[in-house]
Amino acid sequence: MNGFLIGTIGHVDHGKTSLIKALTGINTDRLSQEADRGISIVNGYAYLSFEDNIISIIDMPGHERFVKNLLSGITGVQFLLVVVAADEGIMPQTIEHLEIAKLLGINKGAFIITKTDIVDSEMIEIVDMELQEYKENTIFEHFPVLKASSRTKEGLSEIVEYIFSQYKTYFEESSYYPRLFVDRVFNEVGVGRILTGSLEGGSIHKNMNITMYPSMLDYKIRSLHVHGKAVEEAHMNSRVAVTLQGEKVENLKRGVVLATKDKYYPTDEILIEYTSLKDFDSLMISGDIYKFYFGSVEVMGKLYILNEKYAYIKLDKPIFAYYSQKAIIRTLSPVYTVGGLSVVDTNPLKGRKLKKKSGEFLTKNTDRAEYLSWKHRYTLLKQDIERSVLKKEEELDRYIDENFICVFDKFYFTLESSNRIAEEMKEYIRIMIDEKPLRSYFDKEAFRSRFYNAITKENFEALFDLNSVNKFVTLDSYKIIPLNHSITLNSKQISLKNDIIDILREKNINTKDSAANFDSEILDYLVHNKEVIVINNEIVCLAEVLDDFEKYIVETIQNNGFLSIDDIREKYPDVSRKIIISYLEYFDNINLTYREGNHRKLRS
Repeated sequence: MNGFLIGTIGHVDHGKTSLIKALTGINTDRLSQEADRGISIVNGYAYLSFEDNIISIIDMPGHERFVKNLLSGITGVQFLLVVVAADEGIMPQTIEHLEIAKLLGINKGAFIITKTDIVDSEMIEIVDMELQEYKENTIFEHFPVLKASSRTKEGLSEIVEYIFSQYKTYFEESSYYPRLFVDRVFNEVGVGRILTGSLEGGSIHKNMNITMYPSMLDYKIRSLHVHGKAVEEAHMNSRVAVTLQGEKVENLKRGVVLATKDKYYPTDEILIEYTSLKDFDSLMISGDIYKFYFGSVEVMGKLYILNEKYAYIKLDKPIFAYYSQKAIIRTLSPVYTVGGLSVVDTNPLKGRKLKKKSGEFLTKNTDRAEYLSWKHRYTLLKQDIERSVLKKEEELDRYIDENFICVFDKFYFTLESSNRIAEEMKEYIRIMIDEKPLRSYFDKEAFRSRFYNAITKENFEALFDLNSVNKFVTLDSYKIIPLNHSITLNSKQISLKNDIIDILREKNINTKDSAANFDSEILDYLVHNKEVIVINNEIVCLAEVLDDFEKYIVETIQNNGFLSIDDIREKYPDVSRKIIISYLEYFDNINLTYREGNHRKLRS
């Protein structure tokens, strides 16, 4: 069963640690300073046993100075126990903790009124009413308000029963790969370096290969423990301790993430959807530096606001982040929790202008598949989709089938993006036809280098497999052929064409500089239709004349074993040596002949 991980939140000294001890028998305060001061400083850990399952509990500190510890612990929490003391009611840290939970989207749990043994029933009723009023029209409105005393044990059984009832009905499918946010690291004699954290996304097992993000160092899991018990496998939404086998284990620190290799992006630039808390809008300033809390890592960075909904952050170091991950934004000094964010893209387009365009696109169209197609345009691959939607195997294939068209078994497009590409291609074809209206096709490489020079040949050719594109254009070898583009010469053009043919026929191969005197559009038409052949920049030749000249060359070499310039001048006495050399180089270039000394021979 993939159940939930419980977290306790609430104002300092409202009895969170006492409640957890009363529920589980475990004292979560483990530091001497905590015992001396009577408050929790770091996160503590306990658990409840339910049937064959262990329900992990994180006891998070309530003091405002230790909110960053709370933010580290609240990673992966799905169920909240919001502790409010009966003698004080809702306090400032209660509000801040609830605002953080709201920003992180944690919408399951219960309010617990503690210390009911030290006040009268009227005071308990007042606090109850206060909570009922607070939770109205919030994501917490379905949270029950339970009452308990850790000292007298009154109400504890009702809390446990409610937790178990919610646990039985809670199910979160493991749809992607595991990720362990390391929030505590320590050494133990005879064991070595131990890392603990909250496990999300999937299960991990002993001897499993795993990667440390963001450094991308590889390790093998040597041992696994869940609340002190050695296990072969640990399930998502639980507290896990691991030891690792590999190099530089001593460098593993709090804030790193252990996850499956190559399934996430380490990044220092993230496109986000942001939310500012009420009364803190004025503190969300584009270009300012903030502290961002992603899982167990605290990182500084600049916030750049793109519009009223989207922004991007530039962090001072790469971190582990993933699509739809929630994080908290805090100011530096004075320290306030000013807002939260949801990750949109951990590998956004480069440059502020393109990021601004990304924000504009997402404002109009929030569909994930459409965004990916728009962002990648012609180059969207399956691995890009996988890491951008956090789906794998059958679920990923189902998502792709429902949203994408695949061409060349490699490139992916949505129907909308394929139509957008078709309209773009139509416009480029129109430009070419306007420039060369007498051409029935266009050279593929010339077209690609002009309009699609940023993508590969394979990527370019894949576009012509889209149904939206091949309705009006087709790709045939090196030709791009517009469909339904008919060419009809008018009487003047026909006359010009005939004149060119007559002149070239009369000149035979002696046609140097003739092209300069011809109508360029009609000459291009003749060349395009292979009625006229371009020898070089200065010489063109009628195709039928060139065929006869080629036959003469082949026959002469076959009879004599070679061909010389003098042989040609004997047959064509009026043609200059320079023109003859141009023709010979042409035949060399098309691999009909090759030069050996002063002679030409046939290629085999």
